[in-house]
Order: sequence, then C-alpha cells, then structure tokens
Amino acid sequence: EVLECFKAFITEHSQLLRDGRVTEFFTDNGGEYLNSNIDDFCEEFVERRGFTTPFLPPQNALAERLWGILLGPMRAAFAASDVPFEFWHYCARHINELHNSLPSSSLPNFASPYECLFGNKPDLSKFRVWGCKCYFHLSEYDKRMLDNHKLDSTAVSAIHLGFDPSRVRAYLTYIPSLNRVTTGFNVKFNEAQFIDLKVEEQGRV
Repeated sequence: EVLECFKAFITEHSQLLRDGRVTEFFTDNGGEYLNSNIDDFCEEFVERRGFTTPFLPPQNALAERLWGILLGPMRAAFAASDVPFEFWHYCARHINELHNSLPSSSLPNFASPYECLFGNKPDLSKFRVWGCKCYFHLSEYDKRMLDNHKLDSTAVSAIHLGFDPSRVRAYLTYIPSLNRVTTGFNVKFNEAQFIDLKVEEQGRV
C-alpha cells in the first residue's frame, strides 16, 4: 500500500513539487519500503532517497515528532470510545486531518497547514468526536439484509470513523449490526454517547 499512497500524494500535491518530483524520500528500513517496485518508482520521481541507520529513530526526527503529536489524541479517542484497536488507521487519519486544520505556531500568522496548502481556512464545523455513536440511514438493500419490518426504524446505530477521503461531506461509519464499514451522507451524531461493541456483538449472535 505504501507505493499506492506515495503515488496518490504526488498526484494530489504535484503543483507544489518542483518539476513534479519529490525532493527526498527518507524512511526507516521497514520492509514496506524495501521492494523493487518502490525502487523503480523512486528512480523516476524522487531526486534523493535515504534511510535511517537501523534502530536510530531520531535520524527521522520529523516523522517521529509527528507520530508523537498524533498518538496522544489517538490514545484519548480510544480511551473515551472503547473502539477496538483494529480501527486505528481510521483514527490516525482523522486525528491527522484535525491536526492539519488547527493553527500552527511554526507557520506565518499562526495559519493552519490546511490554510497554507489550499489558501482558505478549514471548516472545523464538520469535525465530530471520533468513535462516537451515530445513526446511519438504511438503504432498501440494507433493510432487506436486516429483514426489517415496515414499522422498524429506518436508521441503525453506528460508530463514527471520520471522513470519507474519496467523497465530499461524507462520513465513514462502522455498523455493528451489519458488521460493515460504509459511507454515510445523512448521518446523525450523538457525540456524548459511545457504543458498547461487546453488547452489540452478543445481540448479533
């Protein structure tokens, strides 16, 4: 997945790259970075490539510092919501988007990274408490899957997993009763409540 994500990054930010090339791709020695496909791609689109000395994370200080910034809010989100750690990548993406939308003392006029990149202030009103309870409006297909009666509710409880990066104003949700992650547009949030998945799973059995 590293190569696909790297390609997506270059495509999305090509206007900010000199001659469309990354100046430097500097990583640790993880196996996800060491394969011939990435090597071939870097030869064409990366000016320099470097690696840290094994077991010396401080050599990649910027990346390690960012992880340190993100992990604190991520721990808080999991502690508050009791969502299983298997959803960690959704949480990381959500916290990273929030971090990039907040003012930074390292940028001119305390602008946010988002503002510096796109030229306008981010819309913070769209953010919701990660992992909170929400209600997903069921499609006709979903109703058939759940064998709903006509008088049953047209929405089900779900867990908020952040924004859908591929769609505008859409949210990713996990629906325990369907055991499925899906995109919702007309999602209603209860940011003061969280779902106990253990109880949901027992009910599903």
